[in-house]
Amino acid sequence: MITGLIDRIADQAARRGEAIAVEDGAELLSYAGLMARTRTLCARLGEVDRSAPVGVLMQPSADYVVAVLALLMSGHISVPLNDRHPLERLRRIASRAGLGAVIANDATAAAGLGARLVVIPVIGAPAPPAEATQSFPPERIVTLSFSSGSTGEPKGISRSERAELERLRTFVPSRPLTSEDRVPILEALSVGMSISLMLCVLTAGGRLGLIEMSRLGVAATIERLQRFRPTVYNVVASTFQTLFGVPGELPAELTRQARWVRLSGDSVQHADVALYRRRFGEGCRLFSSIGAAETGAFATLAIDHQTPLERPLIPVGEPAREMLVELLDDKGAAVRLGEIGEIYVTGTALADGYWREPEMTAARFAPSPSRPGQSRFRTGDFGRVLPDGMLECIGRRDRQLKIRGVTVHPTEVEAVLGGCPGVAHAAVIAQPGGDGRPGLIGCYAGAAELETVRGWIRERLEGAMRPTRILRLDAMPLLPGGKVDLAALAALAAEAEPDPTPVEALAALSPLEDLVRRAWTAWLPAASHAEDATFEAAGGDSLLGLKLVLSLETLLERRLPFGLLDPQTRPSDLARGLTRLGSGAGDDNSRPLLAFFPGMWGGDTGNAEFIRRLEPRFRVIGVDPRLGGDALAGDCDAARYFAAVLATIRAALPAPRLWLVGESFGGKLAAETARQLAQAGVTVEAVVVLDGETGGSHRRERMFARAPKPRPLRVRLREGVATHGGPLRLAVQAALGRWSARAVRRDDPRLQLRLAALARRVGSPETRRLMDRAAIGLVRTRAFGDLPAGRLPAPVRLFVTDDPNHDPARPDLGWQERCERVVRVPIGGTHLTMLRAPVLDVVLERMAELEVALRPAVCAEADGAA
Repeated sequence: MITGLIDRIADQAARRGEAIAVEDGAELLSYAGLMARTRTLCARLGEVDRSAPVGVLMQPSADYVVAVLALLMSGHISVPLNDRHPLERLRRIASRAGLGAVIANDATAAAGLGARLVVIPVIGAPAPPAEATQSFPPERIVTLSFSSGSTGEPKGISRSERAELERLRTFVPSRPLTSEDRVPILEALSVGMSISLMLCVLTAGGRLGLIEMSRLGVAATIERLQRFRPTVYNVVASTFQTLFGVPGELPAELTRQARWVRLSGDSVQHADVALYRRRFGEGCRLFSSIGAAETGAFATLAIDHQTPLERPLIPVGEPAREMLVELLDDKGAAVRLGEIGEIYVTGTALADGYWREPEMTAARFAPSPSRPGQSRFRTGDFGRVLPDGMLECIGRRDRQLKIRGVTVHPTEVEAVLGGCPGVAHAAVIAQPGGDGRPGLIGCYAGAAELETVRGWIRERLEGAMRPTRILRLDAMPLLPGGKVDLAALAALAAEAEPDPTPVEALAALSPLEDLVRRAWTAWLPAASHAEDATFEAAGGDSLLGLKLVLSLETLLERRLPFGLLDPQTRPSDLARGLTRLGSGAGDDNSRPLLAFFPGMWGGDTGNAEFIRRLEPRFRVIGVDPRLGGDALAGDCDAARYFAAVLATIRAALPAPRLWLVGESFGGKLAAETARQLAQAGVTVEAVVVLDGETGGSHRRERMFARAPKPRPLRVRLREGVATHGGPLRLAVQAALGRWSARAVRRDDPRLQLRLAALARRVGSPETRRLMDRAAIGLVRTRAFGDLPAGRLPAPVRLFVTDDPNHDPARPDLGWQERCERVVRVPIGGTHLTMLRAPVLDVVLERMAELEVALRPAVCAEADGAA
């Protein structure tokens, strides 16, 4: 008999076998592979105490799904965490949850949470034999989801397995999910709604796509969805508007097969319905639902292209049959039809309460007088029942908000803002944004500078909880009783509001400032330009940053330098930077000149932050990876690359001293550039290589020589089939990989482009990724060879991580033979985290120490005298 969640997923695995269960952009994982990895990790979790919850902290991937299912199978309580949240907030959640362990695929990401580390992935580990899963009582707690709390601290909402099973029934009863459905998760996996959606899809035997839009950006999300071809969307309304509200036509694959779209989290507005009717066909229906993390959806409204919506407020729908929705007055009596009352919800899908918060639980959860044995939850929402039986939501009793689908309580934001040194009094008020949905304004009185306050908030609150504006006041307006006068505060904020259409200001803009405004407002809110907000505060991400820079390059008709934009760049900073470039105005020439060579892929989000953090000590120029040509198109020429690099460095000279810093593959390029500069008579003071290597072929030969006996062919085939999504796609990958390598060796870019186009049509995401990596590696090996091409007279500092596969100080990598002197500097971390905090802080500290040590003697004496 199939009863529990994991039993239902195991049953789908037995039925569907090699059908794809999860797609994350890097691999396709079948149901059989999903259950094999889940059992392997479950066996590893046998040593972890079940009495303490276990956190899941990693990027959205198939391994994240494996971790959640393994905890469900082993009887542990899972706490999904977001690796993009500030470390300080993650620590607060870990403390309140009492985490006993953390599952992660990166030890650095989990550092500082004070819990035992369980590392995955478990690919290649032998899976235990398939056995009947252990049964647990349905009342056991399976998940804890943390959201903003009214006490100023995150609150943990605990849900039992019974509640999760009930939520599957109330998801969209009129159109349940099937094994033919392809459902993307566009929100963060740490959100309770995403976990419920994940379980719903897998228990139905559907295909799950992990496509977090806030991480990928709009353009990459559209590209991934085009390949995924969704049949169902379950998103918050703000994500829906961002994704489908982009100008121009969208690929037909995004909407052609869609059966229905469900909007949740935010209130649905007429603009959302109009966008649905413009983008989706007659066969697709729109479902608007209302719910809370404590209840799940308790009312749903079905909308099609003919549904009349004449009221200013769109109703939230008809209450679910499985749940009892009551509207009560302040005395607990039911209100009459059409009257406004507070919404109370009763049902078996309710959460069990707040983790380790008995008083808070008692205040919101109580035994239901109408349904013995069930709980009734006080939502805090006000509503009324319309004559047609539809429920209309009016507002809330408290100050809680939904921002981009995230529950935000201003009290917690106020607590963080008030904790900043130099802030004497703090308050947070809600303000509608340009799309009509709520945002936050943080107000404070005190001596703290605005930039200090912004940095304090950024380190402690996630994106949706951060105020879009910070207002500094001489004194906080107070009521006679001593509380903050929120109405007066809103009036002050309105007075400080910039003119939404600053015509006079626009007329006074210089031509360059106007170009920045046009590019900025093409991708980011116009209000953020008027307020001179940072790129991060305006909602920018890596994809939007690339679009913004490309727009500027188009408007200026010139290539812009690498590393121009980072998260803290403002429109005014951008205009000043472009002015310096245009006028040729020099930077402070008293600092050493540093040329930074990014890694093999280039354009990593950590590079801009690395360059920005170097600026106080160095005059930094970023060496654009595009100088060598497009490696994927087979166009990469070493002579052209180094000629352009040398010309770039010479144009930035003279400088008191010259440094070359290269990351990974960029270390080889930096070393060869230093050798060629030395031949030209240019002195290079320091060459710093961040976890780089020289002799790639030697390294591979040594690794293969030390490798254990290969695993049986059947094991490798089984893993390959699971990774690529079936035997046909595995064969396609093998054939494409062989022909791609042949095209590179023959210097045939046309054939290579045709193979890449074929891979996009018939290959799996893993196939495309492997082909891209192989093509870039072969093209650059052919173009650059084994660098440096001769002996380097300058000493090299090798900053070495703890990653055993990227240890550039090993003798077989050739640095000792090619350099006059090599100094090994350990920095910890792994190859992929060396430009991320906290390893980035160590790198910058070691570079600062090196800069002081290499200063000219006169500067050192002056520093000593000071």
